[in-house]
Amino acid sequence: MQKNNPFVTSFGKEPESFISRHDEESMIIDTFSAEKPTQQTFMITGVRGSGKTALLTRIKRELAKDKKWIIIELNPNGDLFNDLISKLCDEPLLRAQFIKARINLSIFGINLNLENVAPINSVGTALTKMLRIIQQLDRRLLITIDEANNNKDMRAFASEFQMLLRENYPIYLVMTGLFKNIYDLQNEKTLTFLYRAPKIVLGKLNNTSIINSYKKIFGISCSEASAMAAKVKGYAFAYQLYGSLYFERKANKNKEDIDTMYDETLGELVYEKLWSELSAKDKEIMTVMASHGDTPVKTSEIVSGYNKKYPNASRMSDKLMSVYRGRLKREGLIEAPKYGFLQIALPRFDAYINEYGILD
Repeated sequence: MQKNNPFVTSFGKEPESFISRHDEESMIIDTFSAEKPTQQTFMITGVRGSGKTALLTRIKRELAKDKKWIIIELNPNGDLFNDLISKLCDEPLLRAQFIKARINLSIFGINLNLENVAPINSVGTALTKMLRIIQQLDRRLLITIDEANNNKDMRAFASEFQMLLRENYPIYLVMTGLFKNIYDLQNEKTLTFLYRAPKIVLGKLNNTSIINSYKKIFGISCSEASAMAAKVKGYAFAYQLYGSLYFERKANKNKEDIDTMYDETLGELVYEKLWSELSAKDKEIMTVMASHGDTPVKTSEIVSGYNKKYPNASRMSDKLMSVYRGRLKREGLIEAPKYGFLQIALPRFDAYINEYGILD
């Protein structure tokens, strides 16, 4: 067994033990690296804890190996324009070229020591001039935004980005976000390019990869690793969490109840937030499903169970259920293991709902 814990349970921090999503990673890197890219924007979505940030980090690292790429990460909750312009000026090569081209960015609080040059007074003009230089240098600019949301600044940035794309500048964008936030943003009437942009939905990790990872790290049998993987159910955060708890128990040679700690930590770090973000109707449907535990249940039984449990609510029909089923599937909360059946997708989420959801 390794000396240091290779698992990470802090969101946003890249773990040492990482199960690659090779297909998704290659799709973005190969597309962007093509001589004539067919796409310049990708959106990565998935349930909280599905590995969106980890995938984004690997994409940035791989592209950074090629010197033609300039990679800028932006905060979705900040002033994206000023942040982008400032970070471009922090690049030594670009800064020298901006000075040579006498681009006065003083209105954005950036001093390039230019005299007798009128300042640029619009974001669009500034970015156009900067991107022309990047283009002349035969470089490509990748902008990454982690956990994008549909706020005013984000909409303004996306609108400007859309215009820059039309001018064929070498500018590329990868955004991650929860399904609802990505859906709301792409459905803005003025942001049609986002609606057409490829969306990568992160599903479950490969179960065989999880088993092999646990076997290698802990030196355990295939059956024991398989039992651990079954508790994880392909959920990226759960893979990290259960691995971390198991590592600590083995390292400290104690016999702490991992399953109890696993449930408590999943609830505290993920499920409490997930549950709070659901609508009342979504919660009611999930509660009915959770009453069946972690097993597949017929959609018709969910409908009848809902009408029985919530007699004072508007009646649930098969047609209405299909609407909620579609949304909950896209959000990564439920899955359809076979035709006519649904199942809660996340490990031990049924236990959380049965214990804490009723108190909501």
